[in-house]
Parts: sequence; structure tokens; C-alpha cells
Amino acid sequence: MPADNTIGLVHGDYQPGNILYHKGEISGLVDWELAFIGPQGVDVGWLLMMSDSDSWAPNWRPIAPVSDSELIQAYIDTGGPAAANSRWFHALANYRMGAIACLNVKLHRSGKRPDELWERFAPSIDCLFRRGMELLESSDTLRNVGDCQ
Repeated sequence: MPADNTIGLVHGDYQPGNILYHKGEISGLVDWELAFIGPQGVDVGWLLMMSDSDSWAPNWRPIAPVSDSELIQAYIDTGGPAAANSRWFHALANYRMGAIACLNVKLHRSGKRPDELWERFAPSIDCLFRRGMELLESSDTLRNVGDCQ
């Protein structure tokens, strides 16, 4: 983990589906059950992962209202502390989502908690882990992540 982290409130599942809008402006944030006090970059990384098409299998590509560069620039413009380590937190988000998906796919396939959504999600697990490693290993240029393109 980067040494220079700003600790504060972390939503835990910060992504477009949990943001409420009114007349085109953000009016609220829902789904707070994963909130905790920790490195604020966790939320930035999660949002970056959710909008990164290279993190997902072709049948599970996100539609994001903002690009990575626009998101990071917005954080920089508002003095957000998380922008400096965004690549590391993006990789962490990929690892977290990959681990969550492994558990849920296992529960689905074992019949303990059937949910066909996880079967459709399963091809993205390798993509999430590959992309996370790619983000950590590269400094300037991102490589192709294989079958995830």
C-alpha cells in the first residue's frame, strides 16, 4: 500500500449505480453497508475499475459517464487526496472484485446460493486479476490483457 494515504470515510461500493441524481446533479449516495474508515483512495479505485472496460470480459463491459482521465482530473481540481495513488487503488479494486466474484460464483455453482448473474459474470474474473496485475506492473503503458479484449 502506498505510504502517503489520506484516511477518512470510505463508501466501499462507490459506483454509478449507487449515485442519485436530480435534474442532472448529484443529489445523494445510497448503499452504505460497506462503509468504513480507511484510505480514501479505495473509492476512487473502485470507480476507476467499474468504468474500465479492460477489467471486464466482453459480455460484461461497463457504461461509465466519465473517463478515467476526467475522473482523476476532477479529483485533482477539487484537491482530492486520492489521485496520487489512483493506479494502485484501481489495481486493489480489481483484486477485491475478483475475490468477491470467486466466492459468489462458487456459491452459485455449488447450489448454496443460485444466481445466474454470477455465471454471466464469471468470465470477468480472470480479466479483473490480469488487469490488476497489469496496473501494478506498468508505469506508463498498459499491455493487452489477453482474452479480455
